Order: sequence, then structure tokens, then C-alpha cells
Amino acid sequence: MILCPDYKIALIHIYKTGGSSLTRILSEFTQDGLRGPGTPTFQGDGWQATWHFKGMQHAKFCEIENKVSAIVDRDWSYIVVCRDPYDWFASVFYEFYYTDRSWLKGSNFLFGRYSKNRSFEDFIDFYNDFKAGYPNFWGFSTQLSFVRGIPLDQLKVIKFEHYEVNARSVLEQLGIPVPGMYHELQKGTEKRDFTSFIKQHPKFIKFVAEIFEEDFAFFDYTMESF
Repeated sequence: MILCPDYKIALIHIYKTGGSSLTRILSEFTQDGLRGPGTPTFQGDGWQATWHFKGMQHAKFCEIENKVSAIVDRDWSYIVVCRDPYDWFASVFYEFYYTDRSWLKGSNFLFGRYSKNRSFEDFIDFYNDFKAGYPNFWGFSTQLSFVRGIPLDQLKVIKFEHYEVNARSVLEQLGIPVPGMYHELQKGTEKRDFTSFIKQHPKFIKFVAEIFEEDFAFFDYTMESF
């Protein structure tokens, strides 16, 4: 969560929704003591966390509410970027499961041990085996779970599909000047091709529709029939 106390704005950062762009914009409105440990930076892996409260970059509201209760009150607004669940989960699967990150722990490493070829069919079994004990694995919880508990009148939603227009509108409404949008949204050809490929998998549409049903309803996305 990024905190901008002068403007009373908090950013809830759901992974794979272009949060890096908003991190760059909001970084100048953060304050010492309300950022991650160490010196904030725009370089290297994990740079985004240096701007987030206590480095909690992808914290859900329910996980951090008590930690920021002395700072954030009913006058604050919460910004979140959401994404069509099909595209969001395709990106999550590509980034954190299908692609071997050579991490020595966590869900990417564990899935590599579980599935030698990192297939989506194996992921379904992986999900069913681990969902109960590991709700914070990448993609194991809904986008709505990140903002559950925030009063609706305090929540400002940006749609990933209309990122620049929505982001500029919301930020300017909240008093944040936006001279230009940072472009952190490029997928690259390989990722675009993979997204198109995985969405054709016969079990993909059904899996996403069932697991992220509440996201379709809350964020007003269309669920395909299966």
C-alpha cells in the first residue's frame, strides 16, 4: 500500500494490473516513515516495494488495515486497478507459474517441483491441492479480496483496459497533478501470444469463471459461457 497523506490517498496494488505506473506517479507524494525500509529507488527488482508502507507492496486491505489505522481515516480514498479476470489470470499464470523464475522458494518454485512441464492442467491440480493452506500464493485469491472491507464510497476503481484515461480521471479528481503517464504496461509479443494461447485451453475459461466469479460481478466484467 502506498500512502500519500497530504492528499489522503492510499493505493492498493494488485499484482499484474500496472501498479508500477501508479507507483511512479504517487511516489513523490509519499513521506519518510511511510515507505519501505532503506532508501527508495526506481532501479532493480522489487523497486516498487521501496515506496510502499513497510514494503508491503501487494498487501490486502484486511492485512494492513490495523497497521495504518492511526494514519488512514474515513476522509481517505483508496485507489485500486482491476483487470478482466481472464486476462489477469493469464498474466499471473504466465509470470508466476509457466515461466521458471529460478526462485528457491515460494509458489513458482513449488509448482516447478510439482509439474515438470509447468502445464495449465497440472496447475489446476496444484491449485486444488494447495488452495486451502496457501491462500496468498499468486493467483490463489480474487482481486476483490484485496479491497474487501473498504467502504464503497472511499474506493476509486481504475480499469486496466482503460488505464490511462481512468487513471488520469481518478487522480485529477483527487487533486493529484498528472503531467504524463508512465508506460509500464507493455506485454511484449511473447506474453501476448501466450495469453491468446492459454485462453484457448478447454479448461481455462471454466476454471477462471469459477474461481474468480466474485470479480466478474463486483468489477463488472463479462463472464463467458462454458
